[in-house]
Amino acid sequence: MKRLILMGAMAVALAALPAKANAAIVIDFGTGLASAGGTFTLTAGGNATGANIPIGVMTTDLNGVTNSYCTTGTGGNNGICGVTSAVLNFNTTTNTIQIIGGIPSLSIPNGTVLLTGSFVSFVANANGLTSAIGPDTKSSLLLTALGLPLNTQFAYFGFSLTSSCTSGTTPCTSWNVISTDIRNTAVPEPGTMMLLGGGLLGLATLARRRMRKA
Repeated sequence: MKRLILMGAMAVALAALPAKANAAIVIDFGTGLASAGGTFTLTAGGNATGANIPIGVMTTDLNGVTNSYCTTGTGGNNGICGVTSAVLNFNTTTNTIQIIGGIPSLSIPNGTVLLTGSFVSFVANANGLTSAIGPDTKSSLLLTALGLPLNTQFAYFGFSLTSSCTSGTTPCTSWNVISTDIRNTAVPEPGTMMLLGGGLLGLATLARRRMRKA
């Protein structure tokens, strides 16, 4: 009986511990040192569009190791990288977002759809697309180059954008984009501690039932 009680106590204690998760996988697309460019436009009903917005740098955090990669494409001049940048296009009316370009250091060619996704929620105003979330899918070429499984599941992207008015109208309806940041985090896998705790709890329950029958 004492052994049964001890097993039960261990199971409860283990199950109560926070599940250990693998280190977060983060893929962050941003303006970086790219020149400001592209357009941001508010449409009727509070929707927004963005076209040819330079995305100069992709930063990754894989298991605590951070790396930055220059992108190439048809966007603005990418400063220190000395090339034109990948571009971001989005439309909240059609619920679409894409980043198109290449990453030479990862042997990813220009014209690759690095990210495609949709919007779940967003805030569009005179400051740009100040916040937005939604699911996205990464290019298989990108995941392979980074050594990630093709079935890596990503959570929602956080999307912020600032801009300056160019339409010359009041209120403003069109802006030049100043900076952009899109942050993606992979869904962490559950640790084995919770599974072990649940398994021990099940064994303790089964043993208790057998003792009652005896």
